[in-house]
Amino acid sequence: MNFDQRINRIVDRINSNGITAYEISQNTTLTINGIQKIIDGNTSKPRSRTLDEIEAYLDKKLSVAVEGSEIEHGKNVPMFYNKNGSAATMKDISEYVVRNVDKFKEDIAFKNMIDKEALMILLKAKKGDTIDIDLIGK
Repeated sequence: MNFDQRINRIVDRINSNGITAYEISQNTTLTINGIQKIIDGNTSKPRSRTLDEIEAYLDKKLSVAVEGSEIEHGKNVPMFYNKNGSAATMKDISEYVVRNVDKFKEDIAFKNMIDKEALMILLKAKKGDTIDIDLIGK
């Protein structure tokens, strides 16, 4: 992703979630004026570490809740992006996971999440001492 795309993604996340320059300034070391210039497009090239700090705040504020895919503040914000900077669809994410499944299997957190989900599916489908195949995944 190039520099302009990065700025556009940050500004889009700020605007689509109703986050203000004031809020960001209260939770970072950045000034409200500097942040507002980035949001308004009035700065030609903000420092990379400034963008890093804004992104870190946005990531923290807009982090995915543990249960489901709801965002902490209740808005659905894309957390994954394509190489061109556009929000990734569920299909894009699914295809990426399928293409890179071996990498994901090496990640213990991902593996544990999948194992937990598989166990929950099987527990829901359990009928006595057998598994009702028609209930798997429901």
